[in-house]
Parts: sequence; structure tokens; C-alpha cells
Amino acid sequence: MAIGLNTIYPSARFIDTDAKGDVQEVSAQDASDASASIQGIQIDAVASNVDGNGITFQITENNVGDSITATDNTVTLGLFKQASDYRLNEYSIDTLSTSAHTGIEIGEFIYFIADDTVSWKENATGTSTNVNVTAGTSLEVIGKDGTNRPVVVIDGTEYAVMAGNYKTTFGRRLDSITTILGTASTDVTDLVSITLTGSDSDNLTGTGSVVTEGGNLAVESELNPNSKYLLLDIADIYDLEESEILDGRKLFYGLLETATANIASSGATSDSLVINRGNLILVTDNKLRRSYNITATLDILDSDLSDES
Repeated sequence: MAIGLNTIYPSARFIDTDAKGDVQEVSAQDASDASASIQGIQIDAVASNVDGNGITFQITENNVGDSITATDNTVTLGLFKQASDYRLNEYSIDTLSTSAHTGIEIGEFIYFIADDTVSWKENATGTSTNVNVTAGTSLEVIGKDGTNRPVVVIDGTEYAVMAGNYKTTFGRRLDSITTILGTASTDVTDLVSITLTGSDSDNLTGTGSVVTEGGNLAVESELNPNSKYLLLDIADIYDLEESEILDGRKLFYGLLETATANIASSGATSDSLVINRGNLILVTDNKLRRSYNITATLDILDSDLSDES
């Protein structure tokens, strides 16, 4: 009956090398979840490890409005205006659109990105008035005048917005990416978790897309952790073929025969370990037998092989 290798040597493993002698065994790997990143936006898959791979996140522009939606395995950050005008966590203004300021509709906002003194007309009288406005001011468009100019309220007075400095110090307010992401439905949040890694004032650079990757299952090492291994080439073990490596009997015999022969040929001697190798005896027409006598001298305290005297 064959005796399994690990019955004799429980921790025994066989390691392969390539043509350069590099070890080919699989290294241990922790499980990891899939993710992607684009323009300061971090996308982490909700599904664990490999199940989170392959989700597309894309940024598009010039849509009918701002939105964050999901269809099948694709999440789309759809922007009303040009992507490069949007900031990650701050309001910004539309600077690239060719539309005039009269295109800013009721319910939208005018936003100032810099301090300015604007000359706007009081809506009630048509009188031009200089108005000081500070950066960061948002003004809701509450109506239109007779020439379709946006009308806003500052300190209780209605003003018709004039075109001067439009798209320079003020313009149509664009929501921050944070604000848009906050409108995500469960179709999106069931697929991905989205966070911002860039600075609040960072602008997007344009359209683009990424695909989540890097989700992996845990892989256990083929070797025991925190262990040292004795490495022998099987070519150094007497008469052991690659097809026989799991046969513990043949491995043990090969090690014994190799050790006995090499010790004898080296001329080395030991008082604590003496191996006597008997002659071959014919048992049957196709079998021989050889006996080995091993004498070990042990320390009485720990039964370890005694040091040489």
C-alpha cells in the first residue's frame, strides 16, 4: 500500500521554477473590492471582490440637465453644460456656452465667482444703478423684463441683469459635483459608492469614462506562514521520478539512500548518527532487498540527536 507524502512529512510542498529558476508558486492574496477613479472622483463597487469588476462610470456633457443615473452596469454623470466648467465641491459658472445671459431661465441662479460692481437697471424704474456684489453670491432669477433679461432681487430691490461681465465675474450658476451626486437614486447607490478625492475648487477636465477593476478573491498561500522550508531539488533524491513525488515511501527511501551514499562517499563520520547499509539480497526473480541499520545517540533531556564529541 502506498503511503502518502504528507503522512510522513505533513508540511511537505513541491515548488516549481521556470526556465530562469524563478519560483512559480501562487502567493497569498487578500480579497479586494473593485474601484476606479476619474478626475478626483472615486468610484467603489458595492458588490464584493470580483463581482464588482466591470462597472462603467462615465461623464457626459451638454445634456438637458444635471443628473446621476444608472442603466444596467453603467453609471452616468450627465452634466447640463460643459464638463470643464464644473467644480467638485463648489458652485461655478457656465463660461463656454454660446447662449446670452437672456437664456438664464426663471428658477435658475446667477452666481458671482469674483467681486464686482455691476451696472444693472432697477426693474421698476429702468434706472441704471451700480450694485456691489461679492464673490460667492447666488441670485435666483425670479422673472424676466420686457427684453427677456433675467430679473433678480438684491437687498429688496429688483434688478434687470445686464450683459456686462457676463461669463467673466458672473454667469449661470452650475451646481457642484457633490450636489449632483447627492441626487443619486438607489439604481446608482446599489451599484457604486462615489466620493470625491480632489480639492473642493478643482474643475473637471472634460468628459471621460473608467471601468471598475481590481476586485479579487482571497488566495491562500501554498506554504505555511512564518515558516522556514528545506528546499531540495528532486534530482538530488535517489531514483525519485516526478510522477512519484506524492508517494511517501519512495521519497523516504530516496532520501535515505541518497544520505547514506553521500555520507559514505564523503568520508565524513559521526559518533551520534551511524548508518550501516547492507548488501542487496535477491528475494524473487524480480525483487531485491537491502537493509539499513541506523543508530542514533540522543540527549537524555530532550531526545535530540547528540552533538558530536
